[in-house]
Formats: sequence, structure tokens, C-alpha cells
Amino acid sequence: MAKRIVQSENIAIPAKYVNSYPIKSTQQPSINTIKLSQMGERLGANWGVYGEMKTGKSYTVKLLSLSYFRKGKRVLILDHNYNDLTYNDFWGITPIIINQDKFMEIEWNRMPDNIVVRIQPNSDLESFDFDKFFLKAKRITDSVLVLDDMMDVFGSKATSNVMNFPSTVMNNRNEAFYQFHTFTQAQPFLRQRLQNLVLKNLPKDVEIPKDFPTSISYIKWSIEEINATNEHLPFGKRFEWRIIHMDDGLVTRPVKLDGKTEEIVSYPLSQYFKNRMK
Repeated sequence: MAKRIVQSENIAIPAKYVNSYPIKSTQQPSINTIKLSQMGERLGANWGVYGEMKTGKSYTVKLLSLSYFRKGKRVLILDHNYNDLTYNDFWGITPIIINQDKFMEIEWNRMPDNIVVRIQPNSDLESFDFDKFFLKAKRITDSVLVLDDMMDVFGSKATSNVMNFPSTVMNNRNEAFYQFHTFTQAQPFLRQRLQNLVLKNLPKDVEIPKDFPTSISYIKWSIEEINATNEHLPFGKRFEWRIIHMDDGLVTRPVKLDGKTEEIVSYPLSQYFKNRMK
């Protein structure tokens, strides 16, 4: 494989990235109904994003990130797998690409708002240093951190800097999105720090740890609803989702309009699942 090096000079922020961007008309989602006060806006939030492969986890995270981007928060994407297919575009913006060394050098809290940045390894021959990344990330404020493919990073081999990061998110007014394929890939130190769960298609017999700060029944029933909607759809098109806001006791779901846009509505968890609780 040819050596791939991320050019650090990309970090000179062009003036055009300082301003908000219009969304491409062909991709425009109807997200104005999202009430950010129900999504951790009072401080910040840790978001656990769970779903099988090809169920649109990254799309949903990008959609939620857009809400906060519009509010003036910069978006930092941990792109340690060079995921061009997903992150080459952010609703009409081409993200700035930097390597990890440059990420460590930048004073992010002095950088402009409303920029989108992908942080990649220094080269294909050098492993990404997650310990150093999260040591730096603990000091970043007023940002969205998209943490893609976190399977082993928050597992049993997590370093102290990784383990301490979730406790900094709310006070730093950040939104941190951690993406996993199963509930058990992350250790309890993260699960117990989550304020929101983003649920996509998952096996009906998926193991659900008992240490989430919400009723396991709410998670199970949400998965059942998601799978019931998706069961007649082909692989790669199973995009139904639910968001459980554990701190606020709410569940958010999409309401299909015309197959291209979605209206999003929220309900109190106990009211939404009232019939299931009998």
C-alpha cells in the first residue's frame, strides 16, 4: 500500500469556512422540529450511537451534528479509518483534513466556530494514538466531536485519558457522539456517563447491559419498534431510529413525510410506552 500522508498545511483556515453554509437542496433534511433543549444543550451531552453495519449510524450523527453546527459549534471528526465515503462531505461543506500531529498543535478554543475538520493518522504506517487524542480533546470546548468506530477504544484496554474524557463533555459544552455496533463494546465507565442513546437496527436478542441510566425495557421496546419497521426492507436500507434522552425522560422518533424529509417528534418515555407497561 502506498504511504498516505495527511498534509498538515491544510489547517490554514480559509475565510469561507468561518461562515455558516447552506445545505445542498438535494440533501436538505427537515430538522427544524428538533428541540435542542431536549438534547443536552443546557451544557453538553454524551451520545451512545448503536446499530448494525449499514444502518445509517453515521448519517444520523451527521444530521444531529448539523443541528449544533447551525448553533455555532465547530465539528471535529475523528476519522482514523479514512472514511471518505461518509465524511468527504458535510451537508455541502468539504471538511478540512489534518493529521494527528497538527491536531495536537492547534489551540482549538481559539479557532473559528462553524468549521468542519477531519482528524486522521499521520500516515498509513503510523497507528492513531487515541490516548494523546483524548488528552487533547478533554480541553476542547463548544464543539461537536464525532467519534466513529470506537469499538476497542472504550473497551477493556481503555487508557486513563480515554476513561476520563466522557466526564469532561458536559462542562465543556460539547456534544460527543460515540458509535458502536453492540452495547457491550464500551465499558461501564462510558455507558454510565451517557445522556442520550441513538438506536438503530440491532438483533432482537442483543445483549443489553443493566447499567444504562434508563429502563432496559425502554431500550428493548425501542429496538423492537425499529426492527418491525425495518424487517421488510433490504440490507443497507434499514434506517429507522429512536433517540432516548435519558436525563429528560424523552423518546424522539422520525415521522415519515414523503420519503425524502423527516419530521421529528418527542414524547415522554412513560407516555409513549404506556401500553407496553401494562
